[in-house]
Amino acid sequence: MLAYTIGAVAAAALAASVYISVKRPFRFKDNGSGPDHRPSAAVAGGLMTVALLGFVLAFRL
Repeated sequence: MLAYTIGAVAAAALAASVYISVKRPFRFKDNGSGPDHRPSAAVAGGLMTVALLGFVLAFRL
């Protein structure tokens, strides 16, 4: 039962990460002076990390 719960949380985190990546994509600045750091990139990356760790835990249990 715990594996199913962790898997569901991981799937939700993966879906949220993809949604954020599609709605607010990471772009470079127009003048080419470097990346435009947006909080959405950090949030999407954090959610992807949660998703990957969740799937690893779910498959190991």
